[in-house]
Amino acid sequence: SIILDDLKEPKDIFENVIGYENIFGKKGEKKKKLSKKIEKWKEWKITNYEMLMWLNIYGNRSYNDISQYPVFPWILNSYQDPLKNDENDNLRDMSLPMGMLALDEKGEQRKELFLLNFETLKETAEEGMKPYFYGSNYSNPIYVCNYLMRIFPFTHISIELQGSKFDQPDRLFISVESSFYNSVTQKTDVREVIPEFFYLPEIFLNINDLNMGTLENGEVVTDITTPCGNNPYKFVLTMKSILESNELSNTIQNWIDLIFGSKAKGKEAENAKNLFTEASYQENIDIKKVENKESYLRMVEFGLIPTQIMNKECPKREKKEDLIKGKEIIEPDAN
Repeated sequence: SIILDDLKEPKDIFENVIGYENIFGKKGEKKKKLSKKIEKWKEWKITNYEMLMWLNIYGNRSYNDISQYPVFPWILNSYQDPLKNDENDNLRDMSLPMGMLALDEKGEQRKELFLLNFETLKETAEEGMKPYFYGSNYSNPIYVCNYLMRIFPFTHISIELQGSKFDQPDRLFISVESSFYNSVTQKTDVREVIPEFFYLPEIFLNINDLNMGTLENGEVVTDITTPCGNNPYKFVLTMKSILESNELSNTIQNWIDLIFGSKAKGKEAENAKNLFTEASYQENIDIKKVENKESYLRMVEFGLIPTQIMNKECPKREKKEDLIKGKEIIEPDAN
């Protein structure tokens, strides 16, 4: 089996977060249920979106915890408007973590910096300390709230995280294209996205008429600039369509390996250039040893890596046309 034998009942490290007993049922059924989900996904009986959500749940991600919020991938190489008509030509290489996506000279320089950082730490790290490529996480409360700050309750949470005010206007989420470009060029930004990019266009609109300040160029911060003619509804539909496309279905398993699977931890993660600081991994956090609530919250605000749930490569989704042909053979036309 590709699923870890010691797969534990997903639970949140915050005491006030609801459990998942109703989803998983009795102990010992978790592994079996996830195996069935994967088989259904391979046979196109559930969507890519549904499969990613189930993996997030099994990986300890929760809508109730912004430090372990569900994580989804950037799926394109460019979010310039108009989006390239040929989806396959513009699809992201899903086998690479965000830090290794070198889409231009600036991205290449960042990539080399991450590689150098790992080698330097490998040589100089104190005994017991593990080297890493990235000093920032791909999901954390700041990123989540930045994406969702225009809708409640994340408006209030964003203000609280920034010390009773919104962050500086030029640091807010104001453009999908610029946010993606930062995530593939800035050395402190390797963020992925959230599920809402694929179903909730309202996150891109200032529907509550918030006063978020003015940019240095004098422009008032309001709606987020999106591809697809700056139409967030069309943009979300386009993202969902690409997520469920045959082309992306051929490669999405590679991203699953990086986030939830065999390349999320250990030697495989090192080979995939996918290691983060030790504080990013849940098993390295011992609540009993944390001095106080403030120290704990500082750690959690960095964000946590999902729990590893597969120790072998995720299987590739069946080709849809092969499944259709197989069904035609098994169930010939009565006519």
